[in-house]
Amino acid sequence: MAMLGLTRSMRLVACTRQLGRMAMSSHADAVPYVDQSRHTMYEDRLDVPMPTIPYVENLSAEQTALKKKELGDWKDLTAEDKKQLYRIEFFKTFAEINTPTGEWKVVVGGTLWMIAFCGTVFYLQRKYLSPDMPLSMNAEWVEATQDRMIDLRNRPISGLPTKYDYDTKSWKN
Repeated sequence: MAMLGLTRSMRLVACTRQLGRMAMSSHADAVPYVDQSRHTMYEDRLDVPMPTIPYVENLSAEQTALKKKELGDWKDLTAEDKKQLYRIEFFKTFAEINTPTGEWKVVVGGTLWMIAFCGTVFYLQRKYLSPDMPLSMNAEWVEATQDRMIDLRNRPISGLPTKYDYDTKSWKN
């Protein structure tokens, strides 16, 4: 009987797979093919100093003229032209990549906020939700329990009575 249930479930899985394939194949013409290698993301990183694509892909007329001027002698380019060419290829300089972002302030602030929130919740739970301390945590109860252990000579080798002198009825130094 269990075998019959197993074969039914396997047929159901196979049927749903087939239906999924049919649904995908019927809409295959509606999904455009996108060449993923062309749509790589630009990213300034220190470990990869030369990105695979330039920062600006669609050049303006001024930038196109500057790129044509780049193919000639670099001595003809001004410092401003060189900076503009750099900004076409890259978004940030190494100095701009290395500048601190101040993210540590957000992390420290968030951590301190969470500690304060958890401390407040803990305090409110201790004050309003937790029951009073049990009787056995009371100082008089603990003292009475110790006196009872001494009177009964409970654990005489390694326990509390080893620190008590029964002759003088006082604690040993």
